[in-house]
Amino acid sequence: MTKQLSKVSSCSVTNFLISPTGKNESMDIRTAQLTQFLKEELAVPADSIPQVLEQCKNLNRLPVILWQKKLVTLAQLDRVLIWLEGFVTQAA
Repeated sequence: MTKQLSKVSSCSVTNFLISPTGKNESMDIRTAQLTQFLKEELAVPADSIPQVLEQCKNLNRLPVILWQKKLVTLAQLDRVLIWLEGFVTQAA
């Protein structure tokens, strides 16, 4: 998992900030995909997701915040890292 974490954190994910204004359509699509993944695949409570996304400012912090808030298990954290790696690769 450490290897995956370093891969994700070394990617340039600061370009994929979560936009609360919704002005960037591609960002809205990515946010929707991320929200869907968290809700449907990991059963993160829907009311927690906006708070988590607002706190993380960029995707580098997402796994840490999910873990700190005890919204994901260790196995789920690994899935988040793998998903984010694919998410960043698709966007590049």
